[in-house]
Amino acid sequence: QELQLHHCGEGPHQFSLLAQHAWYEARSPGLSADSRQQRLAMVPAWMYTAKNRRIQIRSRFESLDGQLLPLSPSLQWEERLKGKMALHAALSRNYRVPTLNDLYWQPGGNAQLLPEQGWSGEMALKYNRSFGNSRLESRTGLFYTDVRNWIVWLPNPQLGYWSPQNVRRV
Repeated sequence: QELQLHHCGEGPHQFSLLAQHAWYEARSPGLSADSRQQRLAMVPAWMYTAKNRRIQIRSRFESLDGQLLPLSPSLQWEERLKGKMALHAALSRNYRVPTLNDLYWQPGGNAQLLPEQGWSGEMALKYNRSFGNSRLESRTGLFYTDVRNWIVWLPNPQLGYWSPQNVRRV
C-alpha cells in the first residue's frame, strides 16, 4: 500500500511525502518456517527548482516489525551548464534488510545475516537534446559505493548448495 502526496508548495520550493506500508508473508516448502515482515516507511522530500538548478533532499524513515531502521537520507543536485549539458551529483545513505528468501530459504537460507548498509555517491556530465517527440540523453560519470555486510549468495562446496553470506566490506 502506498500513499503519495506531491507538489505541496508554490514557486521554486516543492514538498512531497510518500507513505508506504508493506506486509510480506511467505509459506513454501522451500522455507524453514512461515515468515512475515511488516514494513512502514515515510519519505519526506524537498525540491528546489530554479532556471538552471535543481536540488532535492529526501530522507527515508522506516520501521521493520516495529523496530526503527537507520535513517536513509539522500541529496541530489543538478546544474544546467551552457548549451545542452548539465552537471549532476548525488549522495545517499543506503540500508537494506535481508529478504525472507535470504533468511529462510531451504536449503541455504541464513537467519544470521546482517543488514547491508553504506554510502553511494555519483557525479556525472549529462547531455540532453530533443528532436520533435524524441529525446536523446547521454551520461558520462563516476560513482562510488561503499557497502558493509553486503548480502551475496555464494556456492558452499561443503554443503553442495548456494547460501547467502555477508561480505564484510565492498
